[in-house]
Amino acid sequence: MKLQHLIELINELKPNTYFKYIRSDEKCEYIKIDMNEPRVYSKTPDGKDHSIADTYLQLLADRIEENVPFNISQLMNNSGSNRPIIETIIAHTKEFYWYQNGRAKYVVWIPTHPHTPGELDEWTDESLIKNTPVRPIVKSIDELIINNLAKQTFSEQELGDILKDMYAEGNAEHSQASNVHLFGLKYGQIIRANKLSTKAIVKRSGISDNYAIEVNKGIKLSELIAQKAFGMAFWDGKSKVKNITKSTKGSSTNSVLSDYSFFFPTLRTKPFMLLAGISGTGKSRIVRKLAFKSCPKELQDKDGTEPGNYCMIEVKPNWHDSTELLGYWSNLNKRYMFTKFAKFLVKAKMYPKVPFFICLDEMNLAPVEQYLAEFLSVLETRKSVEEEDGSIVIKSGVLIDKEYFRSIGKVGKGDKEQGFATCKNDRDIYMKLFDIVDEEEMKAVPQNEETSLLDTGLSLPENIFVIGTVNMDDTTHQFSRKVIDRAMTIEMNGGALTDIFSDKDDLTYTENPLTMDDLHAEYISAKEVISNCSSVIGSEDILKYIKGEMENGLPQRLEEINKALRGTPFTVSYRVMNELTIYLAVLLDKAEEDGQEISLEVCKQLANTAIDKILLMKILPRVEGDDEMFRISEKERTANGFSDQADDGHEFTKLDWLRQIAPQHTEDNKDSYMAVDKLSEMIERLNRQSFTRFWP
Repeated sequence: MKLQHLIELINELKPNTYFKYIRSDEKCEYIKIDMNEPRVYSKTPDGKDHSIADTYLQLLADRIEENVPFNISQLMNNSGSNRPIIETIIAHTKEFYWYQNGRAKYVVWIPTHPHTPGELDEWTDESLIKNTPVRPIVKSIDELIINNLAKQTFSEQELGDILKDMYAEGNAEHSQASNVHLFGLKYGQIIRANKLSTKAIVKRSGISDNYAIEVNKGIKLSELIAQKAFGMAFWDGKSKVKNITKSTKGSSTNSVLSDYSFFFPTLRTKPFMLLAGISGTGKSRIVRKLAFKSCPKELQDKDGTEPGNYCMIEVKPNWHDSTELLGYWSNLNKRYMFTKFAKFLVKAKMYPKVPFFICLDEMNLAPVEQYLAEFLSVLETRKSVEEEDGSIVIKSGVLIDKEYFRSIGKVGKGDKEQGFATCKNDRDIYMKLFDIVDEEEMKAVPQNEETSLLDTGLSLPENIFVIGTVNMDDTTHQFSRKVIDRAMTIEMNGGALTDIFSDKDDLTYTENPLTMDDLHAEYISAKEVISNCSSVIGSEDILKYIKGEMENGLPQRLEEINKALRGTPFTVSYRVMNELTIYLAVLLDKAEEDGQEISLEVCKQLANTAIDKILLMKILPRVEGDDEMFRISEKERTANGFSDQADDGHEFTKLDWLRQIAPQHTEDNKDSYMAVDKLSEMIERLNRQSFTRFWP
């Protein structure tokens, strides 16, 4: 299908009209299409502004074939948050229909049988339907061969003329932005090597100054390819294609993903995790290993002991407010005293594609809800925001006010007053906070024109993961339910003692480090799962299961747990339901990436895994009490048909009830469902001591 034809069909729709989704009763609002860019403007079902750029429309049009049913999630390989909205909009154009095949619903282009624009019509004539499989986007390319122009020289005026021509060529097909990206990709090495000004090149081209941002995006791609990232490389003019080094995710990365398969779905669900267990089980070592395996070359230290994306913060017993973590304004020094924690957050902003790990060591030596209060509150403000280019970023509330960053003095100010003038952007502030005054060190800092620290203040960077290590003994503080509610808790019991003699050194750097592509959070809310998760969009049954619109749906499973906990202070509410839904979506995405066909039965199996992990991470850590706390009332016992005693003769309590509800394992899959064993341990302690809790 031609892009021009697609946008003409969309242009026939009546602006400011609500259209119903194909697979649910939700509606999005079609606002208009700007035929010049082109760009489709709309609103999500919850009223948020949304737009779809020409690059996405071009990719979509290229893959639509006449009379071939398609699912946009599969067609576009789950790319972006545009899927349900653009699918809904084009399904209401005159040449598109929705088509039912078994339980699945698709969209199909039937140009020979147009209908009234704005109507959502079903196509039922099987004779016209083709079974040709759709052509999805290739997720990774082994080799990208581009002529290496780095040794050629161009002036800013010459590059401006080239950009002008490339932009003009895009006018005919409405792909100006794409051509500008390609310009940055092709000439990025030249621009960087000769220290040319992107803004000056754009100005000399005569196109809008705003396109400087788009050129920089292309240059960023150029830098990644120059590093042979993701199996792509520039051709040097000599090497044969087959000899170009491939840098696709290698065995070392896959090994990390495999070794810590429990942690990655957890971190993609929420970037705040507690590692609990007795002293000496290697909790802080795990955080260091994650940093080592995700540290790029530019952040690696020479000795191989301290990755640049890792920060250890030793919590002190006398911490009782957030100044220890976030810093404070000093009236004596007339400046803000930035802490190691705050500086590290600023550093993370300089490397947005790199995961950064903060280890709060022995975090409950002090009352966590006191010194971590602001962080816990801001953590809950995270939300997905669509940028002007259509990309989705996660933003949060402010931890440190902008005024404190505006008060920072000259960059690199030292005894000789060397450095730049007043901090003009986030990069300048970073160099000032880390006392980077050497010219070579300054050049090594990534280019970053953002001014968010000066405009809004310091919020939580999307690539920050905070992991606290926890010991529960007489020297530490208990966790409040507020903290447990906002964290993901993983209990560690250590491995075999003989492992200490292993020759394996896991605190080493890798050639293929993990990136934010491996840890990026796709969903912040359950609503986003409903709107954006391809497995949910592609199956009405899975959608109904997650929304609880069928018997024993996901919400009903959690209600069943709440029913057992009723009468105690341990029942859960919306936050746990939200994170259970997100965790399930992460598992569904992983199964789909691994090539598994997602059905309702597969979804239910993964839901069992999600419920097991949420019991262990979110619900059971809240639970503690004596015999009376867990006693079942006669009314509950009668209503549910429970006997007075469990099979082994002890009193049947609410914990036994929970154990019945928890996903059950067999001898063959003990590692799959572990909550039932943890409950057995807690029940045994209750019977022995008349008191029990989750913590060791």
